Amino acid sequence: MKKLQLLARASLLISVFAASSLASESLLVRMDPSVADVVAKAHGLKIVKRVSDDGLYLVSAPTTSALAGLRTNALVQSAEKNSAVVLPELSSAYSKGGRKLPVTPHGNTQINMAGSPWHGYVNQPSNTLIQIAKAQNKFGTGSGVTVALIDTGVDYTHPVLAPVIDTARAKNFISGGKNASTSQETTPWVDQETTPWVDGSGIVVLNQETTPWVDQETTPWVDGSGKVPPAYGHGTMVAGIIHLVAPSARIMPLKVFDANGQGNMADVIDAINYAVKNGADVINMSFSADTSSNALKAAIDAATKAGVICVASVANDHSGAEVYPSNIQPVIGVGASDNNDVRADFSNYGDDVAVTAPGVGIYSTYPQNRYAAGWGTSFSTPYVTGTVALMRSLEKDSAGSVRSDLQADSDKVWFMNRWVKRLDVYTSASKAN
Repeated sequence: MKKLQLLARASLLISVFAASSLASESLLVRMDPSVADVVAKAHGLKIVKRVSDDGLYLVSAPTTSALAGLRTNALVQSAEKNSAVVLPELSSAYSKGGRKLPVTPHGNTQINMAGSPWHGYVNQPSNTLIQIAKAQNKFGTGSGVTVALIDTGVDYTHPVLAPVIDTARAKNFISGGKNASTSQETTPWVDQETTPWVDGSGIVVLNQETTPWVDQETTPWVDGSGKVPPAYGHGTMVAGIIHLVAPSARIMPLKVFDANGQGNMADVIDAINYAVKNGADVINMSFSADTSSNALKAAIDAATKAGVICVASVANDHSGAEVYPSNIQPVIGVGASDNNDVRADFSNYGDDVAVTAPGVGIYSTYPQNRYAAGWGTSFSTPYVTGTVALMRSLEKDSAGSVRSDLQADSDKVWFMNRWVKRLDVYTSASKAN
C-alpha cells in the first residue's frame, strides 16, 4: 500500500511538472525584424504583434521553458516575460478601515450641478496648497501642450473634459480590444436615470442629481452583478486632476487597463511608443510593476531622447519598496501627502519618490457627469503631470531640469527616512519661465 501511495504521488508530481512546462507563455522578445520569422519557427512562437519599430515583439510561446531557450539564441537580443502592470490603488496590500485604496467612503453625500464645474472640485484645499490659481494667473494654463494619459481610458463626454480630450489621437491598446474606443467609461454600466450610486471600490461618487444616495446593493448595475468594476472611473479621475492644473493642455487617452485594472507590459510599451510618435509632451503613468523590464526601460529611454517627460506613481504599500517605472531614471516618481504636508500613510517612501503631491481625498471628474473623491498615489501623480505640462508650455527643458525645478524651494514632507519636496505649481513654473 505504501509503495502504491508513493507511486501515486510521484505520478502526480510528474503530471504537474508536465502541465506546467507545456503551458503557453506571453513573452517580449527583441530581435532584428529580418530574423523574426526564423526565430519564431525555431522556438515554435506565435508572433502576436510588433510592439516597437526597433524589433520588440509580443509573442506567445508554447511552453514556459521557451524563455530560457530564447535567451541562449544568438539571434535574440533580449527576452522577458510580458509581466502584469497594475493600478497602485487596486494592487495595494495596505488597507485602511478594512478596505483597499482608494478608498475611505465618506457617507451619503450629494451635490448639485448647473453645467459648470463643481466648486468642490475647482476650489478644494489641495489646489490652494500647491498654488494652482496663482501659477495660472501668471504663467498661463498649459496651452499648446499634449499630455498622454496611459490608464483605463477617459469618459470624453464629461462636460469638464470634453473640450480638451484629443479623440483623434486616443487609442485602445488592450490586446483583443473590439474597437478603438477611448474607454470603457463611456459604456452605460448603469442607466443614467437610475438612483445615484456608490462605486464598489470605495470611491465616493458625487452625483449632480438631487435624489438621495442609496447603497449599490439596492441599485443593481445593468451587467447584473450589482458591483462596479474596481478600476471604473480611474482614468477619468486622473484626467480631471491634470485638467485642474493645466486646463488648456490637450489630453490624449491611451487605454491600457480594463475596468478591473488589469494590464500588461506589452500594451504599456506600445502606448509609450505611440505617445512619442503622436506628439505627446508629457506622459502620465499612474500604474506600477513589481519586476524590472529592459523593454520598458528602452521605451522610456526613447521617450526621454525625444524630449518627452514621463511622470509615474509609486506604490501604496506603506513601505520603502521601489516599483517600475517610477524608479527608472529620469522618470519623475510621485508619492502622496495630505493637505497638512504629512506623508499619506499608504504611500511608499522609497528612493523612487522624487516629489510628493496631495493624494488624500482628492475630488475629480468621474464618468456620467459625476465627481468622486479618491485616495492614492494615482491621484497625486496627475498634479505633478499637470504642473509639468504648464512648465512645458513655458519652455521645453530636459527631464533633469524639470525634476530640479519641481524640487526647488517648496515645502518638504518627511517620508520616513528623508525629506521630500512637496509640489508647488507656482514655484516650479517660476523656475521654468
